[in-house]
Amino acid sequence: MIGMMPSKIFIPLLSLAFLLVVYGGYGNAQGEEQSRQRIETQAPCPVATTMLVTQLISDVPVKKLPRVEVRQCGTEQVLQTVAWKEKSDVPSLVADTTDFTIVQSAARDNVFMIETSGGPRDIVWVVLYTNGIPALELKRVTKGTAAVTINESLFTLVISGIYAGDAPPRTETHSYKLSLDDLFSPGRRKRGL
Repeated sequence: MIGMMPSKIFIPLLSLAFLLVVYGGYGNAQGEEQSRQRIETQAPCPVATTMLVTQLISDVPVKKLPRVEVRQCGTEQVLQTVAWKEKSDVPSLVADTTDFTIVQSAARDNVFMIETSGGPRDIVWVVLYTNGIPALELKRVTKGTAAVTINESLFTLVISGIYAGDAPPRTETHSYKLSLDDLFSPGRRKRGL
C-alpha cells in the first residue's frame, strides 16, 4: 500500500525514465554542433510536452525533482530543452532547439538524451547531471539518427550520418558513465534521505 510507505523513499522505477509524452510536431530549422556547454538561463516556454524523471521520491512532487523537460514555445510550436535541479523553481538550463518534432528520448540515472527534428536533419541533445547540476554535454546535428544502448553502468549513443564536408558522413560514439549520485547535490547523495 502506498499509504503505508515511509516518507522520502526512492522509487527507482527500474532505474528507467518516467516519461510523459504529450506532443510532437513538424517543421524545419538550422542547428550547430556544441559540446559540454552551459546555456544562459532564459525563461522556459509555457507548455511542457515531455518530462523525463529518472528517480521518483515518495512525498516529493515531480516539480521539485531533478528532471529534463521538452517545452513548446509560442504559436510556431518550436521546442525547448529545459533541465531542472532538485528543489528548484527556476531551470538551470534552457536551450532552444529550433525544432518541432521529438524523434526519441531516453534517460537513466544522470544521463538524459533527446533527439529532435526540424526537417531534413536531427539534433541529438545530451544533458548530463554532475553534482546535481545539469549541463548540455552534447549537441550534435545529423542526417542520421542516434542508436541508444543502456546497461547497468553506461549510456552509449552511436550517432550516424554526421556531415563531414566532401567526405562521406561520419559516425560518432559517445559513452556516459551512469551515476544516480550525480543526479542530486552532494548533500542528498545517499538514497532514502
